[in-house]
Amino acid sequence: GYAVSEGETVLGVQSVGVAFETPDGNAHAIGAFGYSHDFSRNKLEQDVPSVLRDAVAEITRSFGGD
Repeated sequence: GYAVSEGETVLGVQSVGVAFETPDGNAHAIGAFGYSHDFSRNKLEQDVPSVLRDAVAEITRSFGGD
């Protein structure tokens, strides 16, 4: 569950996003972006999505979710 943009919108900029639904049924997304030279393959495919998923967990907990 995450999406990656590797320079599709702006040359030299990459982004990672995670979509989620809050317990009230509303759809949301959270993401991070930066210059391509700042994203290694490991960061892009593991580190950043993991941090975003942790943020989603915090957000959904604040809504009373699990």
